[in-house]
Amino acid sequence: MRFVLTAIAYLLLAFPAFAAEPVTLGVKIIYAHNKATGIDPKLKKLAKDLSSLKFTAYELKDEAQLALELGATGRVQLPTKEWLLVKPRDIDQHGKLRVDLEVEKIKLKTTSIIAKDGTLAIGGPAYQDGTLILAITREAPKPD
Repeated sequence: MRFVLTAIAYLLLAFPAFAAEPVTLGVKIIYAHNKATGIDPKLKKLAKDLSSLKFTAYELKDEAQLALELGATGRVQLPTKEWLLVKPRDIDQHGKLRVDLEVEKIKLKTTSIIAKDGTLAIGGPAYQDGTLILAITREAPKPD
């Protein structure tokens, strides 16, 4: 068994193309409400998609970039002090990423698919007079 593990480690070092690259995910925490109108300029790439929702205003509350190995879990704290857990699971033969998302306190637990350069936006916990939207973007790998 020890020989097999040593051989696998050697192959991963000798042939880095076989080793999984970390997946880079951009996480945006968006406060959606009806107390005003407008979309934060930092959300311009998402403006078209957000405009179809029932809210009139969207503010970027926080953002983070996570570089995670497949199977590793990253965390982002929400303004509600809850934690969003993000776990990239695998990449299918078409290059789509399967990712687990969880906010334990509100019993949100889902597995979704994100294409390369795609964004997944889901409703999160209530916040002030509105709700939080959790937008996760799969960043394209940087060329070497």
